[in-house]
Amino acid sequence: MKVFRLLTAAETSALAVFELRGALDSLEPRLRSSRGAPLRAVTLRRDKPRRVQLWSADGEPVDDALLLRRGPAHWELHCHGGIALLRGVRRLLEAAGWRPQAPAADDFAAELEQLLAGCGSRYALRAALWQRQAWSAIEAELQSATPAARRAAVGKLRARRRWAQALWGRPRLVLLGAPNAGKSTLYNRLLQAERAIVSAQPGTTRDLLRAHAVVGPLELELQDGAGLRSTPDSLEALGIERVLDSLRGASACLHVLDGEGDLEAAWQTLHKPLWERCRLPALVVASKADRVKERKRLAVPQPGGLLWISAEQGWGLRRLSRAVARLFGFHPCPSAALPWSARQQTCLRVASSCLARGNAQAWPGPGVC
Repeated sequence: MKVFRLLTAAETSALAVFELRGALDSLEPRLRSSRGAPLRAVTLRRDKPRRVQLWSADGEPVDDALLLRRGPAHWELHCHGGIALLRGVRRLLEAAGWRPQAPAADDFAAELEQLLAGCGSRYALRAALWQRQAWSAIEAELQSATPAARRAAVGKLRARRRWAQALWGRPRLVLLGAPNAGKSTLYNRLLQAERAIVSAQPGTTRDLLRAHAVVGPLELELQDGAGLRSTPDSLEALGIERVLDSLRGASACLHVLDGEGDLEAAWQTLHKPLWERCRLPALVVASKADRVKERKRLAVPQPGGLLWISAEQGWGLRRLSRAVARLFGFHPCPSAALPWSARQQTCLRVASSCLARGNAQAWPGPGVC
């Protein structure tokens, strides 16, 4: 059996190290020396790194890497990092017959180690450090609880799945709005960097821009794109099409309305139809609060109504961060047990099924630690 696992932080490191266990013969056709010649695994000496080139089955270069022999059928592949490149290396390995190594059924420590390596915010790290103690306490409590208390506790744990996925899964938040609504200014403010060009000229942003940013307790993948409008410009129209297509892979939307414009018209003609069509969790904000004398009200389907902000001045961003966290099911206690792994979710699902059938005596507990 040929398996691999990522030893470094998932998708966030500048460099990535894969551990490979198995014969390298199926991968040899995808390896070349630094000079482009075919590479044979038998020529590799133990603990002597060798520069290699990774090539896809289509003959396309994937990365320049280091290959290290650790022992019989034990290798390390040192690559460059980044989301797109790591996915490319994984696809290359899987196409050559390698499979991701899953943690053992009871290996909570391995899952927790991987979770800690991928934390992108201080809050996420703090919550991860509490998980061992939190789950141990939950299991001890449920062992002696009544069936009704067990059902309630398991139901609460399963309900926290959404927050766990958001806290450690880097959900994508897409900024939507008309040209000059303030999307790019907000994008730059949340990233704390000038990534998007800001201009009074409508249609300045045409391509999709994506970057990771910490917003309150969450690390998000923020996306900015072309302002939404009807336009005869073919390039701008293509950018708008890409924004709408990208909503299929989004986790939530942030609708940005121009606070200096007609809020009701913008909501009724552009944002409300998008809200109803996408059916994604969404927030509605009005920008440029520092430029208006009177902040108008707008009936929008969200708690607290329309949220006013000024990305240029940084006003209202704390409230925005809290609203984004609530959008993803925010749990206010960082020391709470959160079911982040597929194994935990399966254990809780089985436990819930046993309790629903009244089989409380045969149920030994979630078994998540």
